[in-house]
Amino acid sequence: MVDQRIQKLAQLCVHYSVNVKPNEQVIIQGTAVSYPLINEIYKECLLSDAHPMVMANLDNEYIFYKYAKEHQLKFVSPIIKFIAENVDVNIGIFCEPSPKGLSTVDPMKMRERATSRRELMEIFMRRVAEGKLRWTGLPYPISAEAQEASMALEEYENFVYSSCLLEAADPIGEWKKVNDQQK
Repeated sequence: MVDQRIQKLAQLCVHYSVNVKPNEQVIIQGTAVSYPLINEIYKECLLSDAHPMVMANLDNEYIFYKYAKEHQLKFVSPIIKFIAENVDVNIGIFCEPSPKGLSTVDPMKMRERATSRRELMEIFMRRVAEGKLRWTGLPYPISAEAQEASMALEEYENFVYSSCLLEAADPIGEWKKVNDQQK
């Protein structure tokens, strides 16, 4: 059975944060350990009559940076570019299974990769500014991040979920109040 807070976070995301509409193309991105949240978001998108697609990040960045040659560092997948140019909603799940996993990677390789992906970021930002793309990033608490925060997993989960106002009877209503107060 799925943790009720995960269900609430998925509902908050789909029905408030990005307000998924029927027939919209939605990309959901996250690591394998965030599967419970990915699955709930996917379900909520289907219930909203949208067309969700999951892109799993299998935590292989270290391997990429260790073995990629210069031409691979510079390569931008036309598939990823197509997604950036055409998706209506982008949902990213922040969940780092290995928070220090890239600490020994050559920063020049990381810089070269980031430079090659600049066009993707420009497409993303332009589409957001034009109102053609809505996006959000969600936290998903896991043991590795709890350790980084010097907390027990249960304590870290409670911290993350309470910061998302999921303990409220109506989290969406609570976020609308927060939004109204900031206007």
